[in-house]
Amino acid sequence: AKKKLERSEKNDKDRAERKKDEGNNLFKVHKYPAALEKYNEAICLFPKSAAFYGNRAACHLMLEQPRKAMEDSKTSTILDPSFEKGWSRLLRCSIILGLTVTARQVLTKLEELGAKSREETAQVELLEANREATLAAHQSGDMARALDSMDRALQLATHSLPLQAARAESLASLGRYGEAAEQAI
Repeated sequence: AKKKLERSEKNDKDRAERKKDEGNNLFKVHKYPAALEKYNEAICLFPKSAAFYGNRAACHLMLEQPRKAMEDSKTSTILDPSFEKGWSRLLRCSIILGLTVTARQVLTKLEELGAKSREETAQVELLEANREATLAAHQSGDMARALDSMDRALQLATHSLPLQAARAESLASLGRYGEAAEQAI
């Protein structure tokens, strides 16, 4: 019975690898929704592969779904704590979502793994600097400067809901209600 189970698991893993390969081929030609479906099928067949979750995370990033990408990236690093691509994608998601504390933690892990993340480190530093500039501008009542700092941060943290909400508030305080309403949507 044990050998039969092992054989069945190996068959599922082999089938899952084929689905992953199909997904990779679709990904290469920018057919992300179709690739995502193949990665879903691979994960259903064999949910123990960090690479499958990592590939699906890459797909979610290309489809501008950073929250889903973050979940898959986390899963990939839980399944294999040395899976550098999973950590790199988790870092990318953290930046896109404006989660600088998480990004710093991931940078530390990547450094432990021997990875170089200079560009991402600079992006996290820029996000942190813009956050500080925004707070200082708010405290001094300079909403135009605060808005400028938020706009720079949002160039990196494109899906940061807190930044988007703060931007809407700043626009409203400047009397730019139409833009504030658009931002809030």
